[in-house]
Amino acid sequence: MKTLLLFLFTLFFLNTYAQEPAIDADSVIIKLTLTTAEGKKLETTVNFEDQLTRKIKKYKTDKEGKVNCVVSTAANYRITIKESADSYEYNIPDFAISPVILNFKFNIK
Repeated sequence: MKTLLLFLFTLFFLNTYAQEPAIDADSVIIKLTLTTAEGKKLETTVNFEDQLTRKIKKYKTDKEGKVNCVVSTAANYRITIKESADSYEYNIPDFAISPVILNFKFNIK
């Protein structure tokens, strides 16, 4: 009985840990990794500015420079961080397949 309970608890824990953020039909998950030009991982706030509406979504990367972002499809985003003058523009098509994996490098001031 103990073995069965331990097995069920392990399955529940792994299933909960591995889940992706919830998304709508018109959204996509971006698995983003940020580094410096030299390859150092960046723990910072990332801004996704919708170029049409000018609305900004902010996400915080972890110590490994990674974050999962949920953004709308059929949109063009400007991606920035406060520590750099660099920016990236990324267009998400109407029917983007989730997740999108992006790795961006920024020159730090």
